[in-house]
Amino acid sequence: MTTTLRLEWPANPVAELITGYQIWRSLDGGDFEYVATTPDTHADTVNPAASVYAFKVKAVNFVGAGPFSPVAQGPGLPSAPGQPTLTVTITNP
Repeated sequence: MTTTLRLEWPANPVAELITGYQIWRSLDGGDFEYVATTPDTHADTVNPAASVYAFKVKAVNFVGAGPFSPVAQGPGLPSAPGQPTLTVTITNP
């Protein structure tokens, strides 16, 4: 089962002349890999393995790339449901 994750971050100041934001991802704490560059301050990404991903972004302009954002965790699939409570009552005395 795949899920879609929405990544969002605030825009850098207009004076920085941002041309895009690079998105990087890490699976379960491993090395980060480049995913894509977007001009937007949000992106949707597919989570095909239903794993917990870590993400970070950095802004880019005509001079180069800035520093990375703090790392944010992406959720995996929820856990199995908890144990239900069953009761039995008499409905026809």
